[in-house]
Amino acid sequence: MTDITELLKLLERFMAMARERAKTLPYHVNLIETLGGACETEHSRILAVFLRYKTPEGRFELLESLIESLQFRSNIKVERPCIDTEHRHIDIYVREAGKYAIIIENKSNWATDQNQQLARYVEVAQNDGFSNEQIHVLYLPPLDFKAPENQSWGQYKEVFKERYLKLSWRDNLLPWMKDRVLPNVRAKDIPLASALQQYVDYWEGAFGIRGVNTEVEMEMKKTVQDFLKVVPGQDAGTTLNVIREALVNARSLIETLDGMAKEWKAKIELAFWEKLIEALEARGYQDLKLSDVTEEGIVKNYNAKDWFSVGIYVPFKADGRPFTFKCVSSKGNGFYGFMFTDEIGEPRDSSRRNEFEKRLEAVAAKAMPECKVWPSWYGCKPDKAFDFRDMWYETMINRLGSSEKLTGEANKWADIFDGYIKIFTELVEQKEEAQE
Repeated sequence: MTDITELLKLLERFMAMARERAKTLPYHVNLIETLGGACETEHSRILAVFLRYKTPEGRFELLESLIESLQFRSNIKVERPCIDTEHRHIDIYVREAGKYAIIIENKSNWATDQNQQLARYVEVAQNDGFSNEQIHVLYLPPLDFKAPENQSWGQYKEVFKERYLKLSWRDNLLPWMKDRVLPNVRAKDIPLASALQQYVDYWEGAFGIRGVNTEVEMEMKKTVQDFLKVVPGQDAGTTLNVIREALVNARSLIETLDGMAKEWKAKIELAFWEKLIEALEARGYQDLKLSDVTEEGIVKNYNAKDWFSVGIYVPFKADGRPFTFKCVSSKGNGFYGFMFTDEIGEPRDSSRRNEFEKRLEAVAAKAMPECKVWPSWYGCKPDKAFDFRDMWYETMINRLGSSEKLTGEANKWADIFDGYIKIFTELVEQKEEAQE
């Protein structure tokens, strides 16, 4: 506890230095930040776009550069790769039939490992015809200390120890983009250079190192040296041991802070759901049902390794029949739309749908843009606006970090949901009139 207390004092000094540095930075704009940040799926897509880049001669130079940086012990020669995102849930899947497969597991937003996640992805590659010797696994956490849980590997941890690498976004991917890729972009590739500059800038902002120059880095290093009482001429072994102990404690402090951040993030999300319920009730909806909309339930959603969701059920009637509009925040996404319900409005098994319910799928599709039909829904719309689980803390603060923002956001979504329900109701009643 004494060590952690001292580290907190050092953290306080760094925060003060960061505030002073921020005052010296000019006006700044970043498109990704303006759009509220990016979730893990979006980071995977961005990275995959860079890896798909081809020169006029047809070379995948950025992919080649990354593979060279990986230093896998087997030789990988890139010729005509297939680079997919979310292929059978693999974040980024790079492969050439009969040659190699690279499974990239992106943890940019601190997502926890799902049950036997890496093992399942390895088996996807095996089923695609790759031998274990051709399969490589790359794990991408934000910071170096996060590693895959043992259970994620299943039976494969030892099998892949020679073909597994962990690279952090801060210490490996960001320097790779900034120092190796960006300086070598061709003058005519303006879109690529612009995208890389924005992405590098975004990550520097996320890690609080935007605008940090050599002078500031030296000042921070000097502050740490003074704090740890590291002096010139000191025995190297003794010095390394002091730094190692500080590093262990710093990682423990980060984990504690991250746990606290999740708790306070849950409080913000809970306040939003409560405001949304109030806003819907003000529009005449009653008897709203909650699905784990509690602080404990929301934290459980952030930590759940398997499917788990938080949300609300909004009951309403159309042509005298009960229906339910549902909004949910779940693992890796958010959804809202029209649910299958029984005679009293409870969600029911959609496999028992009748001809009228089948027609309602078309009604839902007409009422909602980008409507998807899933087994338990007439139709629903995925929306990252409700992907609270994968949102950066900064995104939550910018979007919901005050009473005014909470009220405004809740009223916005209550109006959207109310509009969908009214359109759905009108279409249902029109259908009935047409049948008569």
